[in-house]
Amino acid sequence: MTEAAATVANQLQTFADCPLDYAAPVPSSACGTSYGQKTLAQLDTMALKITEGDLPFMEFDKDGLHKAGEYYFHEQGTGGKLYGRKASVWTRGVHVANVLWDARQSSLEGSAKLEITNSTLYDTTLSREAIVDNPVKALNSNVIKPFRADIAFDSPGLMTFLNAVHDRNIEAVRQSAYHKAKKYVSLATDEIEGFSFGSRSAGRFVRCYNKTKELETSKKEYISEFHKINGIEDTVARLEVELKGDYFRTLVGFDWRDLFDREKMVAIGQQALSGWFDWVPANSTDSKRNRRQRVTVVDFSQVKKSEYKRQTPAPVKSDRMERIIVKSLILRAEASTTDAGIIEHLQTAASIAEKNNLWCWMQGKIENIETALTRRARLEERELSKFFKGRCWYEALIEAYGSFQPLNHQTGELASVAPLL
Repeated sequence: MTEAAATVANQLQTFADCPLDYAAPVPSSACGTSYGQKTLAQLDTMALKITEGDLPFMEFDKDGLHKAGEYYFHEQGTGGKLYGRKASVWTRGVHVANVLWDARQSSLEGSAKLEITNSTLYDTTLSREAIVDNPVKALNSNVIKPFRADIAFDSPGLMTFLNAVHDRNIEAVRQSAYHKAKKYVSLATDEIEGFSFGSRSAGRFVRCYNKTKELETSKKEYISEFHKINGIEDTVARLEVELKGDYFRTLVGFDWRDLFDREKMVAIGQQALSGWFDWVPANSTDSKRNRRQRVTVVDFSQVKKSEYKRQTPAPVKSDRMERIIVKSLILRAEASTTDAGIIEHLQTAASIAEKNNLWCWMQGKIENIETALTRRARLEERELSKFFKGRCWYEALIEAYGSFQPLNHQTGELASVAPLL
């Protein structure tokens, strides 16, 4: 395995020294226009939700490497706020993706995240099979859905649009999203270099900025080469549409593979902008923006593309509120001063857990809730309730949910065991 690590290191150095192959330009049938100039469409970011597969059982050697099929997985440590572990994915000397697993949130349990590297998405020598299908198969995993995809439109013509927005010659029809927009300002020159539109917490979000200037800092030479090979030499602005799961759920017939089909990808980007990212002249005499003639930001009329229709999906039920209530009832039970209060709170918590299938969630939170109970008792400078002392709160809850009926020592009567609900 040491030899394998050396091979990977040599291939990494070769990859760093050699430019990527961008010999295949984007076909004209997939290029729109913006203010009369050629506009390129490109998938710029892709993150997929996948099943964990063999990831929980993956073992790394002393060099931090694990080999599965033709792929090397290089352990990277923590996976951020959502996942506990991370590894980079390599094949034939190319870093094609990162994979994150060991979910920190119960809603992501059993899942992992596959993030395709930015340079890989611009490499025309790599197929979808090489960067998604095959590594997922090597992990005995399956793709569930996209977490996020960014579709970028690059054009010198978009600089004209960007300047028109900055000069307030045009304004957005959807003022709610417009008012959430933020400017990108250079601290060195005070020059406005771009803006955002909408909210990042929503299913779609737009950034428009001077891409040529951004490339001077990011040093992503493969994107500059992508522009040149497609005949674009002037200053380029980028209109970047960030799409997430909430938006993808509204597309009828959508499949994650569609994002790797350029014609379908362009159609998805167009649909995301249509009727939402609309702009009109600012100096119109008509006070109603909806009635003004729209400004064509990107013209897709000559682009060969698929069509997507949107629908409003049924809302996804969340049990977040029920989980909060269950935890609160357990904490209240421990703080109760009567046996009846303890039992009633615990039985109510158990009843809610039963109706909402939260037993597995509670078992996964045993240590978390135990810590909360102990911490509160210490802060209040008291001992844990005798009903909880010396055992786990989960055992106390199970007992309360059974046939236990305590004696109320104040009245000498049996306490009520009827849930509060």
